[in-house]
Amino acid sequence: MYEEYAAVHHIPGYIYGIILDGKLIHYNSRGFSDLNKKNPITAQSMFRVASMSKSFIAMAILKLRDDGKLQLDDPIYTYIPEIRNQKLTKDSPDITILISRPIL
Repeated sequence: MYEEYAAVHHIPGYIYGIILDGKLIHYNSRGFSDLNKKNPITAQSMFRVASMSKSFIAMAILKLRDDGKLQLDDPIYTYIPEIRNQKLTKDSPDITILISRPIL
């Protein structure tokens, strides 16, 4: 599946892994981490995360909300005390987990 996707989308290399109980139990890779140098991808290869983490964070936050462990309008300093006095502007309200609010 990965090989086919990489071929169709002209991806120069990829790696995937399976983690069980916090341990990497299997991984496989194909291609190169640097096309010019022809460095093969290994388990130690470094990649940018890019925007993939946003989806995982959003999913985790919604799961915590569904489990009753937080609310989307909780002030963010509840979980990151170091930013208690941080404001977007001097007169803005506290930053919450859900920063975007609909305009009424």
